[in-house]
Amino acid sequence: MNDQYEIFGFSHGDYTISVKGNATPVAFVSRNQKGGGYTVRRPDKSKSVLMYNMPVSENGREQAAKIMALLEDEL
Repeated sequence: MNDQYEIFGFSHGDYTISVKGNATPVAFVSRNQKGGGYTVRRPDKSKSVLMYNMPVSENGREQAAKIMALLEDEL
């Protein structure tokens, strides 16, 4: 994973992840209304993964990279 990612927060636990310097979203993170956790999905909805907690990290770029690694690794 060579891309550097950025995460942008929105209201009510929704986030967008994009490649650094490009505003086009590569993933969306939404807080689940029931059952807790978050769902991470690609913009075209071709792939999604359940995440129980937001990854702990030093900064937003590191956090976005960890989330993208989960999405990339999930088959």
